Amino acid sequence: MPTSKLRSRGVERLTLAEQVYSSLKRAILEGDLLPGERLKELEIAQSLGASRTPVREALSKLELEGLLKPLPSGGLTVVKLSADDVREIFGLIRVLESHAARLASGRITPEEIARLEGLCDEAERSDESHSEGLIELNRRFHETMISCSGSKRLQDLLSKLRSAMQPYRIVSLGSPEFRRVTVQDHRDMIEALRARDENRLCRLVEDHLSLAERTTLTNVHLQAERLAARSF
Repeated sequence: MPTSKLRSRGVERLTLAEQVYSSLKRAILEGDLLPGERLKELEIAQSLGASRTPVREALSKLELEGLLKPLPSGGLTVVKLSADDVREIFGLIRVLESHAARLASGRITPEEIARLEGLCDEAERSDESHSEGLIELNRRFHETMISCSGSKRLQDLLSKLRSAMQPYRIVSLGSPEFRRVTVQDHRDMIEALRARDENRLCRLVEDHLSLAERTTLTNVHLQAERLAARSF
């Protein structure tokens, strides 16, 4: 694995394992480490000038988050999804997140609505080149709305399903047009929440996720092409 794919953040307050984790996660989310690419503990340690123990800790954390999966022959690989996998996962996300939104519409508080609006404001102000920040804001918006359902099980299930998609979302979330549409969708959801209009909210959530599915499917094909080109 070329050393240029990984960049040490050099943040003194972070432990070495946290620095390795941050560097690896950024490489995955920004597409430097592609879905299906194998990660070798020793190579990562040498690339980052770290011992194997913090690398092992970082890899375990990324595996728990659903970004990596073990290989039968040993080692780990960046999670790779087929088009059918994407359709299946988004089908589950639509059902679960629509249910969470329906629950949230009857329980959300003015303070929570203000928090959602603040996330939209941040997304509109954010630097278009900072794709990792946009991904984080998008994640926080959905997690905040889901948490308003009051169901910890829904939060856990949706978190795992969404994590599997992350390596494929960076291209779309970095697009100015996709960001504009996403923020507007989020603001429409806020208005439906404020009005306690659960039927409209569920339609908005389903349409929003259908757009995300179509975009992710496009990115699955793009990532496969990039990985194939890299293997030559």
